Amino acid sequence: QFCSKMSEWSYETVFGIRGDDLDKGSSPTDQADLTSFNNFDYSAAGAYWALGGAWGGYYGSIGYYNEAIEAFGRYAEAGSDAAKMKDYIAQVKVLRAFTYLRIARLWGEIPVYFKNSERTGIKRLTHAHAIEKVIADIEPVIADLEKVKPNKATLPGQVTQYTAHAVVAKLAAEILDYDKVLEHTAPIISDYGKSALFADYHYLFTNKGNLSDENILEAQCSSRAATATGWNGMGSFQGPGAVITAKVAINGSTSMNSGWSFFIPTDKIVNLMKSRGETVRYETGILWADSDTWYGDHIGTNAYTDRW
Repeated sequence: QFCSKMSEWSYETVFGIRGDDLDKGSSPTDQADLTSFNNFDYSAAGAYWALGGAWGGYYGSIGYYNEAIEAFGRYAEAGSDAAKMKDYIAQVKVLRAFTYLRIARLWGEIPVYFKNSERTGIKRLTHAHAIEKVIADIEPVIADLEKVKPNKATLPGQVTQYTAHAVVAKLAAEILDYDKVLEHTAPIISDYGKSALFADYHYLFTNKGNLSDENILEAQCSSRAATATGWNGMGSFQGPGAVITAKVAINGSTSMNSGWSFFIPTDKIVNLMKSRGETVRYETGILWADSDTWYGDHIGTNAYTDRW
């Protein structure tokens, strides 16, 4: 549920479009509401399908998390390993908290419930109260988690104490509680250090970066390298709406799938990278029309934008 409901491309549209590093891209008439959201105009937001989908998807996940927590509690009562069940409950609570963080960032005042039986007639909380309630729910269970980097956990990639600290820090930053931010980032900084950064940023977001030391919360999903895989929605959504000629043939094909040309980098982020003299992040993160990528693939042209 975490993988499928946190990485859905339509949710990412409404979540990410308000940043000043992104413009909508694609045809001006395709998903035009996103342009309004980018300008903080929500006058027609109630009718936008992706926003409704995000609400249903996120709260659908909350329901699954609540069920899982209750189930693990019953397993413990029935004789299952108590410490393991506490660990599982804590992991799910952290994922639930991260989901509530996303809901709060989109809607501000939101209903928060930790049992599905509490849903009927529930009312919204203020933004600050909602965040505080979620923090109070997960802080007591941090000690129940493994104190290792997620890629070194019993099940590689699972939620650990460092994941929980990072989620609490993000929640605390949302309500400007910087003392709590420092409290929960300190153990990550002191235990990880600079050595945690992935050696080559060019490959951080490829399969080579999977389960790296740097990743503190990583959804375990299939990839296109697998024999059977789900549709790569985010890649299609953000991918260049142009012919991409691969440097190396993949499965006998010299041309890769392109995309819909959404979520294009703004002049502001491009100029910031240039002014800072960035090299690796710039050549990795910005794809230009009618040019070769750092990896050697050629990107064609598009009627609406010259970058992705």
